[in-house]
Amino acid sequence: SGPIVRLVINEPDMFAGILSRNNARNYIKSSFANTVFRLIIGNYNL
Repeated sequence: SGPIVRLVINEPDMFAGILSRNNARNYIKSSFANTVFRLIIGNYNL
């Protein structure tokens, strides 16, 4: 086994802002982040 990664969200609105399409130009998401978040929010919301 390996390290365990946990995602803790304190401000859901801020997290949603980072992942939204409206703010996509302001943030760079790694391919790893896209892979992980695709499972949570779906392919079309990245």
